[in-house]
Amino acid sequence: MVADYPFCVVSAFRYREKKLIALDEPFTYEPLGIAISANDPLLINWLENVLLTLEGSGALEMLTEKWFKDASWLNELP
Repeated sequence: MVADYPFCVVSAFRYREKKLIALDEPFTYEPLGIAISANDPLLINWLENVLLTLEGSGALEMLTEKWFKDASWLNELP
């Protein structure tokens, strides 16, 4: 299966009995983003600051570790 990297990683963790695997590194780089209005400078500024703060504080790395490298949260899913 080829899909977005996070989906592949979660599927591999969630369905281990199916012997799914996910590559350690993405197969390709596909820049993804969200669309926001160019006419909302306050939202743009807020989003940029949130992302810079997450990255600068180390929280982004912590969230990446929690959601994509440690599968323990999958046990809480129905």
